[in-house]
Amino acid sequence: MISFYFGTMLMFLKLRDLIEVAQGAPHIKVMTGFMRRFDSDYQRAIQEIQSGSIGTPIIIRSQGAEKLDKSSAYLDYLCHSGGIFVDAVIHDIDLTLALLGENLVPKALWATGVVSHHHKIADFGDVDNSVGVVEFWVGKVAYFYHSRTAAHGYDNCTEIVGTDGKISINLVPNRDRLQLSNSRGISQEAIPGWADRYCESFVTELNEFTAVVLDKKEVPFKLESAYTGLQIALTLQESLRTGNKINFDEKGARLGLCRNEGQDRCSDYSMR
Repeated sequence: MISFYFGTMLMFLKLRDLIEVAQGAPHIKVMTGFMRRFDSDYQRAIQEIQSGSIGTPIIIRSQGAEKLDKSSAYLDYLCHSGGIFVDAVIHDIDLTLALLGENLVPKALWATGVVSHHHKIADFGDVDNSVGVVEFWVGKVAYFYHSRTAAHGYDNCTEIVGTDGKISINLVPNRDRLQLSNSRGISQEAIPGWADRYCESFVTELNEFTAVVLDKKEVPFKLESAYTGLQIALTLQESLRTGNKINFDEKGARLGLCRNEGQDRCSDYSMR
């Protein structure tokens, strides 16, 4: 289990070092590859939130469900992925920062899950269906659900609830707008996989970064946002493994899981 998380923690430390290098050399352009930010539907959602269409956003529910794959190659991948929150839910975490605010500071988080098909990953403290909840100090809450075992296809959807409305994205994962109706009922083909859903987003993302380099435009989002997202993902993975709810102070410093009365902080770990 130690080796399972070592690679992820090393990536976390290298990202922190990279941020320091980038801050000391502002002419160097660095951007992380979270392609969902560049999807046209999520781009529009960001614009609607910024324009006040739903008032103040307070709750986000984001789901990613991958089609069940029982191949040995996929199982091997899962055993070395770093965990479901770090490998997959981190995209929903990044979307949360994009939609609700890049400077969000967590107040508390908790995660749980089950293993329904890929039983070998239980040896690594991982699951193939997970739920994570993050409460932020500014009065916002994020709920994440991810599955590796969907029967119908790639099912990725998001809802953002505001004080004056709601935005829903891809609640029914249709591949296209064609709907077949016959004596067997009504059916629509589901999206096969994540690459089919976000193929255009990858192109948009590359075009954005090309403009950053060649046209001297600002980087769409800062490395610090990716750092925060990875910290949240790692802590959710820890909560999944331990069953503990993990709390933070208003500056993002972690409040320890203490055994001794009167000791309210057991770690210098900070989200910022």
